[in-house]
Amino acid sequence: MNMKLTELSCAVALTVSTVAMAATAPTPFRADERIGLFGDSISEAGNQTFYLEYLTAIRHPGQGARFENMGKSGDTSWGGAARWAKEPAAKDVDRVFVMFGMNDIGSDACAERYPQAMREIVRRLQADGKEIVLLTPSPYDVWGHQPKPLERSDEKLSACAETVRALAEEKALPLVDLMGPMRKIYQDNPDRWFNNDRVHPDFAGHMLMASLIWSATGEKGEFSRVELDAAGASSLEASYMPQGLPCAVDADYRKLAAVYPVAARLNTETLIVKNLVSGLYELKADGASLGSFTAMDLAAGVNLAERETPNQVRSRQALATARQLARLAQDRRVFGQVLSWMAEDKIDSEDATAVAAWIRGERPKSKSLAWGGWRNHMFDKFETLYPGRHELSARADALHAQIAAVRPVDA
Repeated sequence: MNMKLTELSCAVALTVSTVAMAATAPTPFRADERIGLFGDSISEAGNQTFYLEYLTAIRHPGQGARFENMGKSGDTSWGGAARWAKEPAAKDVDRVFVMFGMNDIGSDACAERYPQAMREIVRRLQADGKEIVLLTPSPYDVWGHQPKPLERSDEKLSACAETVRALAEEKALPLVDLMGPMRKIYQDNPDRWFNNDRVHPDFAGHMLMASLIWSATGEKGEFSRVELDAAGASSLEASYMPQGLPCAVDADYRKLAAVYPVAARLNTETLIVKNLVSGLYELKADGASLGSFTAMDLAAGVNLAERETPNQVRSRQALATARQLARLAQDRRVFGQVLSWMAEDKIDSEDATAVAAWIRGERPKSKSLAWGGWRNHMFDKFETLYPGRHELSARADALHAQIAAVRPVDA
């Protein structure tokens, strides 16, 4: 990337703050590691899962870590314990990040069953030789001006978080606390929604979750730094190859940055230019203007990551691919759920006539179920995906490969 400074008559300053890392953390993601996020609908949404894959791809080009969606809508901790043996991705993953709790708080048996079920999940995963990282659940937003919250929801979910913290200490397992930091942001910013319905984080909320996990693994916010000496000149031109790519700066990024130090945690690419003649300068990358800065600004350091560099363009393309992968992975989870229902009734999933007849017969049964609307939505999605069912895995592999192939712009 070719950068050029030219003296100007106006200036824009940028300040980046630093944030301390957690004292204890899971290990960083490894080359070619397979990682699963195992949980309920918040995990099934897939956005934090594939934002993490996107982060590993842009920060460690060629590393090849791959992430798997292992969420199931509506699942509880005891449901997860029972489901693990049938989880399609279980055999493929090396490490599993476990997060349950949101659906557990609707049960009066939560206080008793949740600790038992979480302990059983740990037992089963360890029996299968999986590395485990426990996540405290994301918060139930009782502060925003949305419909009336579930009674005692914050109290119950906070108790679930305490259970997870205690279990991690008891079993000497890595822990990432999502509840504490997210709860504070929700509470301190009731007019800024980071969820769609008090329960499910929006994309900015998922970005926050991914950032907390990413930082907990020991990853630093500053991913590249270049220092140049102008030696008393009033202009400078240089080329450099950054060590990675910046995070895409879009509306969700800016929404999160308003309440959370996302640049310091995730997205700092520092350019320092010392010994320039005092004055105002235009900074360009490959001929495109990145803004105007004083010599003092440039000596202190400018964050290129939040500027419209060629690598910012590449990063946005990679994030768009990650979002496609999240949607496809969620579709595949829905498809797999309906397949499991058909298997219970011994329906041949390759017999299109039998499948259509079975769904027609099942739809009326949904009327008597509290979750019948969701069940029929699953059938709708299944019918949309069914004609291209044999290409779903190949499409996912292609998107994983696209994310893995992203590289910084050559100098």
